[in-house]
Amino acid sequence: MTIDWGVLVGPLSDAQVFAIRISYGVGAALSAAGTMFMVVAFLAIRTARRKPMPTAAHLVFWLALSCLGLACSQLMSLSYTGYPDTAPDPCSRQYACFDTCKVQAIGLQFFLSSSFLWTSAIAFHAFVVLQDPGGGKEFERWNSLPVYLSICFGLPAVTIAIGIYFQIFGPTTHKVWCWITIDAELFRFVLLYGPLVMLWIFNVAILASLSRQSALAYDFILSKHRQRLRMYLVVFVCSKLPALANRITEVFMGNQDVFPLLLTQAVFDALFGFCNSLVYGVTFRRVAAKAGIWCWTRGHGRDLDVKESLIAYPKRPILVNERPTARRLSTSAEPTADF
Repeated sequence: MTIDWGVLVGPLSDAQVFAIRISYGVGAALSAAGTMFMVVAFLAIRTARRKPMPTAAHLVFWLALSCLGLACSQLMSLSYTGYPDTAPDPCSRQYACFDTCKVQAIGLQFFLSSSFLWTSAIAFHAFVVLQDPGGGKEFERWNSLPVYLSICFGLPAVTIAIGIYFQIFGPTTHKVWCWITIDAELFRFVLLYGPLVMLWIFNVAILASLSRQSALAYDFILSKHRQRLRMYLVVFVCSKLPALANRITEVFMGNQDVFPLLLTQAVFDALFGFCNSLVYGVTFRRVAAKAGIWCWTRGHGRDLDVKESLIAYPKRPILVNERPTARRLSTSAEPTADF
């Protein structure tokens, strides 16, 4: 099976659909495995810790669950193989296909929206915490998790209710996945692309602010927290950029499929959860060590603050007998956000 690279705009050939579906499926499988690791790791750390998990850790956990649901919805799209264009209503030929397609479309819409919102919630929460001279301890005492849950799952549920009421979920023209049908163009913008543009700009603004602060930061501890947060935001900004570019191109080209853009969107969308799991994996050893999960890491978390303080403020040599008071060298409390 070869791809006719000369036909890049217009109806997709069977070879092009096959290439997109394979890329989409492989990326979704990697994301499912990566986000499952995030969920299991969070539960293991929460069990091992002797004190409650910070709110930021819960936000990452719910982001992982949303990405896991998104990956499962993307894998469900592999069961939809499409039907000949001569059929007036492709899924009417098999009612079971309509059910599977509709469920996959609803799952894709819900978990796409919630993953956008959870990433933005992480950005907002961590930005507030990192700006607080007290390390966000006062903000952490206010239990904001129910508010985040109601927003990040409530708003996507509203979009699903609207879509079901107006019966806009179903197969799309390119036969790769099911989502909002092409004749409901306004709903595509109102329910997904409009909020995506606003959240994308919001995350870009926070990313730029954190980048500027990290460049000027003298506090090594705060700088490391900002670096970890920036990694989550970079994943979101980069993974959603092809989708925005593809949608803008479709609008100006009369909703014609552009194969390179559609393939790029499929790859980046499918790998969104996997990239988040890579970011989580970078910080997992540090957080797990502080919880004392493995014997070979015990003691690492107890010495971490001293080591970071020594690196952050090397004003003079610290004697061995002075190390217990090294934490007092820091002029700002360590943030409560563990990502």
